[in-house]
Amino acid sequence: MTERILILNVSGIGDFIDSTPALRFARKMRPAARISLLVSEKAYPLARTCPYMDEVISVPTSSGRSIPRLPDLPRWLKQIRQLRGQFDTAINLYGVASRGGAGWIRFLLVWSGASLTIGSNIGGLAPFYDRRLEGDAVPPDQVEQAVRILSLLDGSVLPEKQGQPELWIDTNTLEVSRNWVRSLPGSPIAVFLGGERRTRHEEPVRAEAWLAEIQQHWKVHPIVIGTTSDPGLPPNTHVEHTDLRGKSSLEKTAAIIASCSALITTHSSPQHFATIWNVPTVVLVGPGDAARYRPHLDAERLRMLRNPVVCSPCYYQDCPLPGLEKQKCMSGIPISAIVQAYSEVSQR
Repeated sequence: MTERILILNVSGIGDFIDSTPALRFARKMRPAARISLLVSEKAYPLARTCPYMDEVISVPTSSGRSIPRLPDLPRWLKQIRQLRGQFDTAINLYGVASRGGAGWIRFLLVWSGASLTIGSNIGGLAPFYDRRLEGDAVPPDQVEQAVRILSLLDGSVLPEKQGQPELWIDTNTLEVSRNWVRSLPGSPIAVFLGGERRTRHEEPVRAEAWLAEIQQHWKVHPIVIGTTSDPGLPPNTHVEHTDLRGKSSLEKTAAIIASCSALITTHSSPQHFATIWNVPTVVLVGPGDAARYRPHLDAERLRMLRNPVVCSPCYYQDCPLPGLEKQKCMSGIPISAIVQAYSEVSQR
């Protein structure tokens, strides 16, 4: 009888990209198994073409979490109905960060009917797996962590070395995007100022200042990417740029980043796209965890900028600090440091 495996990664876009080496490893370990992947709806446009999975299913999730919002619960239940009692093994690649999140993951594991469950017990929140990574055995790097979790499926197979994440963007989408980017004046660079957590947003006025200074030194053409809820440049800005916020699909956005000469981004999903195509990147880390979430690029192609504050890393949606201390982890990154970092990664 064919072995059936369920892999859970109901998290963000970046977490899905970082999990792709583990998905490749899963197929290598179990070439004859039927493997299903459960992802968040926001990651589904990228996950649906994964060649290592027999089936990809998506569920709605709340911002920054693996649990659904209350209005999305009926749709969430409809999607997981097809998973009930169908699997021999269930593997969760994304570590839970709260007791509430642990409860939802545990429900999915039980719902799947799997007799073997695998995952990581970060912070002691998930002791319910049959096989699990504990304590120092949990690597801080997301790519390595996902592969190590997968390796628990078969103790006789050694974990692969940290593999390169990958995506499967349609070649026509890549070619059309590349031609459009080449039609722009100067050297196009992708710029992302937002993200799901507002604590990681770059202020439009600050972005205008460092982009204006970059344009004084180099003939670049910024392409501002993201959704309509992500910040852009001020409406009356004098910085010559193209605003694509809300005008491009996730796949096309990935293809645009692949076609640009560099990327300047907040600590969010675009940094993971840069890994796929080895795009020189500057990351404004802010309150994020740079050791755990980062592009996997050569050192000369990457600069991660931080203003160290005692409360970082944090996962707040909004910064709770008052007055001048509010979001200082972002505003404290000097504009000159951003310009210098761009110079170092792009002008080699």
